[in-house]
Amino acid sequence: KSADIFGIGFDELVSDPRKAEDLGFSEQGCTLLRRIQADDIHFFEHGEFCLSHPSSGRARYVEYTVRPLRYEGKGQVLVIMRDVTEANLIQLSMKDAMESAEAANRAKSEFLSRMSHEIRTPMNVIIGKLHLARRHRDDPERMARSLDDIERASDHLLELINGVLDISKIESGKVNFVDRPFNLARLLDSLADVVEPQCAAKGQTYRLVTEGPVDALFVGDELRMRQLLVNLLTNAVKYTEEGGHVTLEVRVAPSLA
Repeated sequence: KSADIFGIGFDELVSDPRKAEDLGFSEQGCTLLRRIQADDIHFFEHGEFCLSHPSSGRARYVEYTVRPLRYEGKGQVLVIMRDVTEANLIQLSMKDAMESAEAANRAKSEFLSRMSHEIRTPMNVIIGKLHLARRHRDDPERMARSLDDIERASDHLLELINGVLDISKIESGKVNFVDRPFNLARLLDSLADVVEPQCAAKGQTYRLVTEGPVDALFVGDELRMRQLLVNLLTNAVKYTEEGGHVTLEVRVAPSLA
């Protein structure tokens, strides 16, 4: 019934279209009532309009069907209206949920695609240094350098794998940070194994500039720090033109504590 949907009878609503404006009818709803009042319905029509309650501001949706007909030789208009607010809200909620799920899937796909690319970098370092180590078995100094490079690349690879595994922890809000002593200079040197091959592929040069006692021990989460710097440098390589320069500047200032 019209009174159940609008709070007033349909005849009263049609006789005074201004009431539709008072009830917050959308333009489509107001136009429909004016056409019904002017006997301007000539074909079967089906549609939907909304109204916003003036006091609560709550939106309601109304589905309508109108069609002209003749009864006892007189022109009439058959009007059927139905409140579809709940159905529309459910549909909108489902749409929002689907869009959120699709956005999450896209983010995960992009993350995994990027990680698969980044994983190849330390793997290439490990494989390349292994070949060098085999060719220089009689050179202890070169062998030691190759083993050091393999160790750093292995650490980086493990961090990348842990990053992939951290997805579930991030989603559940269980990511933990640790405070442990670490050598900043060693961390910075290990970044070159990751960044220099990427720069070489684009004809770029990578430079590390330090100021202060970077070889001191610092307390913090070395893994997260490394992940942060790798991500920043990888983006720098990505958005720097070919033949350009990527520079990491690190300044160590005295603690104020």
